[in-house]
Amino acid sequence: MVNIGFSLQEDAITASKEALRKSIPFSSSKLIIAFLTKNYATLEVIKNIKDHAPDSKFIGFCSEEVIIEDRSYERAIGIVNFSYEDLFVETFMGEKKNLDDFSLGVDLGNKIKSTGIKRGTIFIFLHPTEIEPQYLLNGLYNVLGPNFVYVGGGIAEGCDGFTDKGISRRGVFLAVLDKEFNVLLEHGWKPIGDPLIITKSRDKEVIELDGKPARITYKERIGDFKDEDFANVSTENPLGFPNVSGSYLIRDPIGTGKKDSIIFFSKIPKNAVGYIMHGTKEDLINSAKNVGAKVLENIENVSFSMIFDCISRKFYLDEDFSKEIRAFKEYISEIPSIGALTYGEILGFQKVPIFHNKTFTVLCDGILKKEEKGEKQYSVLAELSILHEISSFDLPENEEDLFWEINEKVSRFFDIKYFALLLRNGNNFKLASSWGFWRVEEVLERMREENSFQFKYALGEGDIGVFFVEQKYPINRKEKKIYTIFAKKIEELLREYEKAKILRMDEERLKDLIYTDELTGLYNRRGFYSFAERQLKLASRLNRTVLLIYIDIDNLKWINDNFGHKEGDLYIIDFANILKKTFRESDIIGRIGGDEFVVLCFDINPGAYEKIITRLYENISKYNTESKKPYQISFSIGFSLYNPEKPISLDELLNIADKRMYKEKKTKKI
Repeated sequence: MVNIGFSLQEDAITASKEALRKSIPFSSSKLIIAFLTKNYATLEVIKNIKDHAPDSKFIGFCSEEVIIEDRSYERAIGIVNFSYEDLFVETFMGEKKNLDDFSLGVDLGNKIKSTGIKRGTIFIFLHPTEIEPQYLLNGLYNVLGPNFVYVGGGIAEGCDGFTDKGISRRGVFLAVLDKEFNVLLEHGWKPIGDPLIITKSRDKEVIELDGKPARITYKERIGDFKDEDFANVSTENPLGFPNVSGSYLIRDPIGTGKKDSIIFFSKIPKNAVGYIMHGTKEDLINSAKNVGAKVLENIENVSFSMIFDCISRKFYLDEDFSKEIRAFKEYISEIPSIGALTYGEILGFQKVPIFHNKTFTVLCDGILKKEEKGEKQYSVLAELSILHEISSFDLPENEEDLFWEINEKVSRFFDIKYFALLLRNGNNFKLASSWGFWRVEEVLERMREENSFQFKYALGEGDIGVFFVEQKYPINRKEKKIYTIFAKKIEELLREYEKAKILRMDEERLKDLIYTDELTGLYNRRGFYSFAERQLKLASRLNRTVLLIYIDIDNLKWINDNFGHKEGDLYIIDFANILKKTFRESDIIGRIGGDEFVVLCFDINPGAYEKIITRLYENISKYNTESKKPYQISFSIGFSLYNPEKPISLDELLNIADKRMYKEKKTKKI
């Protein structure tokens, strides 16, 4: 059973008490979802929830406006009370702290998994300016898979989100129920004009469209407008990116950046093919009306509906915004409705959850009537756009970016339940990219089913790996063709990446040969000079002292003459290993001649030289005591100090230390 309560009272305590009384009149509560406008004191509302329903879990957030029935209010509190008798509920709250967005999703997924709930609905409210929603959803879905309905929305920057676990303005808030609900989404935007290619982007910033500065291309397509009108124009004309069935994922421009770039609310991948979208106010209002019609036509025994309506739609509709909600309610006027304005909407039902912009999203209870499978509809325009994007998919800078871009494209192009990219690792596989899988064993078990819902492609005839997807419906010939083209492109990119990796390794080996002494593994003269010069520049900038030590090992010629050059090499290697053991990893150690070594120690106190030399002599003494060689290691040493207030060159430092070293060597001979 679900009950809805609300209040328009000015005071937070009075309003929350009234809303709670209305929503929990007779029964107890298992879960409370609270929507409140940001002008209420959140902590006072939370206190009242705890007092009124001490045994209930709760979750909620603050919004610019709360939707109640067929209107939205700038000051209101709405409460949804779930009191189904056998309902099991758990809530979670997460912040990034030391985790990236994907790992946070994985962490929350594992916590949900530990509850024992295997299917149901997950409400997700998050701060999209702090957490990248699609990364988080990827981690969450990889652990939990398609057995949950994923629904929710974004919280405005500076607004509170909360659960019974805590409150934050930077986090993500989840409630999981072991009951499935129905979800629907519409937006009303339609493509206009020719496709656009995102030729250069960085995170949420689109730098170039069609090879030109993004804002310039955008203005050419829309028609010239004043710079100060960009916010209004872009609200009416977002970008849309099609999937194979012709549905468009909307991405909302929110401002302009440097050098005529455009900043978006969500990430925009490079080489994505999209369209400028447009919808009249009537189109958007009708899209909400369509959702109401679908609820009436396709779902029986509906007792409530919950609305997540993008705030960007309100900005566009302005005074007509109330018409959108009334249009939705036209078909279901007797069904109680409640909701809030959101900054992006989350939806996933038996498939990968997606973070949307500018949509009208609804959740409701009831029994879904038998789905009409019918013939799938395809858009030629969408198909050509996807094929173009696949063909232009080029190699990113690193392997991690490659796997994420594959992941992003799969979820955007296709309505999938599962996806996995397995790469061959000897006789085994590693899971490089996925939706709905966390371990290789899960993928292999799923692939063994071999049904018409699945597509498998052996990359490199199996030598590279496997591309695998599974849909909600049987895969037809057209879908199979596009999957095959995409898999072959991935195969091509993986081959290119392997070649690039080998080339980089060859370059590293060449670099090692250029800068490394082959016998000892220390820097050679060129390597020492290269890195020591950089350290001196850094010391000058940071006002740090540098110690340079010049060492000449004794008796190398005598060992070569009496025991052979092989033993002489071992003498050099043993001494080099003692140096490595004596000095810090950050110190630069080089062999710059047959028997000459230098060490550069950054950020050293002037008095530290004696301690370092003592440690070196102790290590040499220990070696000589334990060694069974017919000779002992000995050396002569000199030093110089780099004073950033009286800087000198590296050659001058070497010259000073070299003279001191030879002075000591002569003293030994006397």
